[in-house]
Parts: sequence; C-alpha cells; structure tokens
Amino acid sequence: MKYDQENEMIRNVDLFISLMVCFPEVGKIRYDRDRDLLRISFLLHTVDGPAVFHEKIETIGKAVGAYHRLKNTKNYLYDLNCRDVRGYRVMEVCRDLATASRSELAFIVDLFRQHFDGMLLAERTDSLYEDDYHWYFEEGRQPSLNEGQFQVDTEHFGNEILVYRDAGKVLVFSNG
Repeated sequence: MKYDQENEMIRNVDLFISLMVCFPEVGKIRYDRDRDLLRISFLLHTVDGPAVFHEKIETIGKAVGAYHRLKNTKNYLYDLNCRDVRGYRVMEVCRDLATASRSELAFIVDLFRQHFDGMLLAERTDSLYEDDYHWYFEEGRQPSLNEGQFQVDTEHFGNEILVYRDAGKVLVFSNG
C-alpha cells in the first residue's frame, strides 16, 4: 500500500515538474493531497478593464466546460480565483487531480495564452521549442513574489506539495 502511494506521488510530482518546465507562464503549483486538489497559478502584469477581464475569465470557464462535455467527464471540479499581490494579478486555477489530464492542463495553459496574450509573465527559457509553442516573454519582468522571504507556514501548509520556479530552477516542497 505504501509503495503504491509513493509511486502515485512520484507520478504527480513528475506531472507538476513537466508543467513548470513546458509552460513558463505557470508561476506556481500547489497540490493538496488530502483533498486531491491541484492549484495552478498564473501572474499578470497588466489587466484589462473589469468587464473585459471577467469576459475572458468566463470564456475560459466555458471552454473548459466544453472540453469536459466532449470528453464526457462527470463530476469534475474547476474554479478560478483572482487576487492582486504587489501590483500584479494572480490567477489560480483549481482542478481536482482525479479527473485532470496532461492534455487538459496544456489546454488550460493555452487558453490563458490566447486570452491574456502580452499580459502573462513568464520566465525566460532557452527551450529549443519556444518558437513552436509561441512562448510569450517579458525579459526581466518575472518578479519574485518571495524575494528572499519564502517561508513555509507549516501550521497551515497541510499535506501539500508546492512547486514553484526561482532563478530558472523548479523547486518542489512536500511536508508529507
């Protein structure tokens, strides 16, 4: 039983790392193992007016819903939360990992690229494929919201895996 749980965790961490490496627009990934919830964060440096912004959010939600209707997915969880942090807009997609797939997560990232073109912050990469995937970069604008202040709140961290990017490296933390 423990072996199966460890293999599942390794597969999940592999998925999270591949998302961070393949999609420089993804700023952070949090996975709550107790609730099987995946949270993927994007960072915007500028935001459209409120009406246009909410229309884009609604369009992304409808596209994800259409994806699941085509895949005949039952009882999936999708939510999008937004908050402002230090002059940036943080957008966090919440998905249950039980019904999520690599292709759906790539689809969600592509939706963000299409609807927030030029607003998404992405870490510069030397990927050979950046032209093929139309990566959007803003040189020198990827802020570190941690700025040497990164601390893990172990009291509220729970049974989570945290994956984020710092100085070109993908870091993975787990408290379980």
